Amino acid sequence: TFILPLYRPRLLADVYDCLVSKGAFIMDYRLSNRLVILCEEVGINRQTNNLSNGIASQKMSDVNTDASINFLGVKGEYVTRRALNLGGIEKLTADKPDYRGDIELPSGEWVEVKTRRKPYYDFGIEGADIDRLFHADYGVLVWQMPMVNVFRIVGWCDKSQFIDGMVWMAHLPKPSWVLPWQQLQPFEIMQKRVNQQNQQNQPIKSTVDRV
Repeated sequence: TFILPLYRPRLLADVYDCLVSKGAFIMDYRLSNRLVILCEEVGINRQTNNLSNGIASQKMSDVNTDASINFLGVKGEYVTRRALNLGGIEKLTADKPDYRGDIELPSGEWVEVKTRRKPYYDFGIEGADIDRLFHADYGVLVWQMPMVNVFRIVGWCDKSQFIDGMVWMAHLPKPSWVLPWQQLQPFEIMQKRVNQQNQQNQPIKSTVDRV
């Protein structure tokens, strides 16, 4: 078990649309004001599409509206796409009733991105029916940080790792299955394998030991 520092950058790089801060166990993206507006426009389109298709957002609390969940989620998806070199704002499309996740990898596998409003929140799936609610092959956790427009990619898991380690949190406003963020794998592993193995459409594969 380890505790991540809230902010300990080692390398700063200007990548036009966002500022990347990268150090031990962290990967932070600062979105420009322009990108925030573009992400929220995508969120509005998703919300409109969801309403027309009768789709409700998955959320752990009723404090947040479906629209605010879409706004936050699009920003988390954006930074994840950027980190994986899978395009930017132009690749964000509206949710569909049969979608398998948020980001499709070159291999045809899917990634579910969960973006939380505060640091130290866990990767969670609302509700008891995992097979119905977690369609993707992998999950990625993103935190919205206290700094303005800064988002941290915390780590990732595959679905089998999630099922092996998930804990039922009945006390939450919306009871959910949760995998503690400390159990996630470093995101750099996913980065390297997406860049290398998905060239040949190979699964990423987890490095977590099975007991």
